[in-house]
Amino acid sequence: MDATGKSRGFLGHGQKKALQTDSALLRAGPPNEIAIVQRIFESFVARKEETAIARELNERGVSNHRGVPWNLKMIGRILRDENYTGNTVYCRTSNDLRGRRVINGMAKWIRGVDALKQIVPRSVFDAARRIIERRIQRLSSDDLK
Repeated sequence: MDATGKSRGFLGHGQKKALQTDSALLRAGPPNEIAIVQRIFESFVARKEETAIARELNERGVSNHRGVPWNLKMIGRILRDENYTGNTVYCRTSNDLRGRRVINGMAKWIRGVDALKQIVPRSVFDAARRIIERRIQRLSSDDLK
């Protein structure tokens, strides 16, 4: 969008805005992509594993944004992405100059609540998050010995 709020068009993958006075507005994708994301969440909450969801999408010939076959990582990334609930999340990672990247805890994340159109209900997202968290086994140093 230009400084007056008039649309200059859509940015493609990897494109950046050209002028400092312009701004980029995040929005939901086309209806068919929204339906795919909603289906992924519904399937997962109904206790379907990520690999089974990916296999089903590949068998149905559903393409993703990269045009490559779906896999466990892609499905997992979607299930963890709060953007689908309408929130933008910043500061998930940080690093000092020339330092290593550090993954910040959720308490340090900065959320823009309701910054985007919600395409997955918060209750469904939270149910998926609970399933994921239950599967993560936290072991102490002594347990690993």
